Amino acid sequence: MEKVLWPEVSRSFGERGDSHVGGAVVGAADAASLGGPAGRVAAHGLADLWPQGPEPWSVDVLRYAAAPLMRHRTPAADTPSRPWPTYPHGFLPATGAIVPVWDLATTRVPVGAEVWRVHAGGAEQHLLTYDGPAYGWRGAMAWAPTLGLVGPRAQWQGREWIAAHAADPSWVQLVAYGDPPDATFDSPRPGVVTRTVPLAECARVFALDLRGRWAGFDVRLLHTSGGPGGSARVELVDPDPEQAATVGATAVEPGRFEITVRADQVEAGESHVLESDA
Repeated sequence: MEKVLWPEVSRSFGERGDSHVGGAVVGAADAASLGGPAGRVAAHGLADLWPQGPEPWSVDVLRYAAAPLMRHRTPAADTPSRPWPTYPHGFLPATGAIVPVWDLATTRVPVGAEVWRVHAGGAEQHLLTYDGPAYGWRGAMAWAPTLGLVGPRAQWQGREWIAAHAADPSWVQLVAYGDPPDATFDSPRPGVVTRTVPLAECARVFALDLRGRWAGFDVRLLHTSGGPGGSARVELVDPDPEQAATVGATAVEPGRFEITVRADQVEAGESHVLESDA
């Protein structure tokens, strides 16, 4: 799969070590037919929105193999009109070919995903490779802990862990913050421990989709910290852009808005647990 990365999202990967992603994606083979930076931007209907104008010298793309618990859905046909493309017909709007597009629900980048820079002259430059939540982006300037409520989790030996499916799907990376439980764990950086175990040893591998209500918006919880009186990072679900602006939500990219709020201001809503059958 390939996702055109909004410039700020690409910078967040390379400069801060962020690792969550969502939004419109296409098949990598289809993406190759779209041409260079200007072709990809135009095909996605982003020419009028792109920060560097409709003919950028380069564009960064995320390339990845879909992993268990990643949700790729056909865009909803009844999405309200927005100032960004919503792909209601399920295809890219501005290309001569028929290119299906999917909406990737916000998740952690899978292990092995790569960021490439596509240049106007046709050259491509490899920038980053994601080695998992314990190791982060190879080639990035910084490492950041993954958002706690985004991406896979696993139950192993009676404990719940941040998890990531390894390149070999029969294995799972387990990650925790703190001191190593025993000598079988690696510690790639202070306070971060990891071990790769057979998937069959895990009681379950799952992902959370926790929903709530905040300031009149339906939201998805991405991260909480500081306990009941602490903060919560939330993503607005199907946001109205004018209302999002009034509450100070940040446009991560067109159509994706996030904001950090007080956890006790988020009303509980319907939530789901996605189980892996891999």
